[in-house]
Amino acid sequence: MSDANFSPDGKNILTASEDFTAIIQPCDICGSFSQALEQAKKTVTRSLTSDEKAQFGIATAAILPISPANTSRWSRKEERA
Repeated sequence: MSDANFSPDGKNILTASEDFTAIIQPCDICGSFSQALEQAKKTVTRSLTSDEKAQFGIATAAILPISPANTSRWSRKEERA
């Protein structure tokens, strides 16, 4: 995937690849930050194991809790401007 953009209504994501394919996918979890945060809280059920951290190259990475203070918000209007 080389690029991704939200549809104007925020309900779909268009992805484009270097092989010239484009796919429109529904975004079931797109919504406000608070909605995404609630979905993440339901989905994330455990911390990574030491082996998983090493596998993904984050063995020494700091862990930040999911919160508005630790997450920048992306504005679709700013992105389209």
